[in-house]
Amino acid sequence: MNAAALTQRLYLLTGAFVLLCAPAILLAERMDWPEWPLHLAQQVAALLCCAGSGAWLWLHRRQPFGGGHRVSLLVFVLSGL
Repeated sequence: MNAAALTQRLYLLTGAFVLLCAPAILLAERMDWPEWPLHLAQQVAALLCCAGSGAWLWLHRRQPFGGGHRVSLLVFVLSGL
């Protein structure tokens, strides 16, 4: 597996994990479970997502700007907020 494929999988998987943490946190609030592990995991995943999409953009900087670049740029901006 090359670096471009690895970084793409990294930001897609961690981005999905970040999105799936939101309903889990709401469920934990409703059930009176501790929320801090989910918040911590979500923050770590967001940092990895931002780094992975930034690395993917850097590795593909010489290619024409296309759909993959748009998705990666959107993920980079939204996970960096």
